[in-house]
Amino acid sequence: MGNDRRSKRTKLLLKNAFIELLSIKTLNEISVKELCELADINRGTFYLHYQDIYDLKQNLETELYEQLLNIANAAPQNIDEDTSYTFFLEMFRSVERQKPLLKAFLGPNGDISFLRQIQTLFKEQYLSILLHGKEAKNLTDLDYSYNFIASGFIGLVEAWIYEETPTPAEEMAKLTSKIVFDGLPSLVNFL
Repeated sequence: MGNDRRSKRTKLLLKNAFIELLSIKTLNEISVKELCELADINRGTFYLHYQDIYDLKQNLETELYEQLLNIANAAPQNIDEDTSYTFFLEMFRSVERQKPLLKAFLGPNGDISFLRQIQTLFKEQYLSILLHGKEAKNLTDLDYSYNFIASGFIGLVEAWIYEETPTPAEEMAKLTSKIVFDGLPSLVNFL
């Protein structure tokens, strides 16, 4: 039991040090030595958990991706404004818990390929829910529409995680659901 707790603590120290370094350096500029010094652990301990910096990054991305995947998979197939609120609330709460890591991944030293993975995950989920046994009239238009919505959602999340005084997750979920279901004109009465 103590070993597992130590392992979790070590991984958390490495994660926090990685986030701090990625916010000021590119991945290629981060060394294991520097990371271990910042985390206050020895290099041997690092190598018990990861092969190199890229392995650490991949593990962190996988962990975050799996959290988001679980939320996406739990979304109901018949989604409406009420159920979408619950879905978005869970999404924003997850983002809130992982805010420092997301800031690092979405920041100037982050990796755009991870963002694309997230967009693809939600595209598949969104289209599955939207089509739900129906056939699309025009797949090209549907694809463009999804990309427009996904980019807007990513932009919304980015703006939210960088706010100095963040809006509560509940308000963000309500706003997002309102935008998705009623469109931007509805916000004139909402705001």
